[in-house]
Amino acid sequence: MDDRLYWHWFCSMENLSPVKKTRLLRLYSSPEQLYNIEEKQMAALEFLTDREKKQFSDSRNEEKAFRTT
Repeated sequence: MDDRLYWHWFCSMENLSPVKKTRLLRLYSSPEQLYNIEEKQMAALEFLTDREKKQFSDSRNEEKAFRTT
């Protein structure tokens, strides 16, 4: 995916507050890195609720929506 699409994906996650998005970007320097984290890494993010983690994971499974072909 193009860098702009990773940003679009990240910004479209309405379930995450701006504070939590900022924390995520401090831990992972780009939306692309966040998109590619493993489930173990996601589970270790204690400041996210289980619901937020699930929605985050589900959003990555919707990759087809971000393809430009």
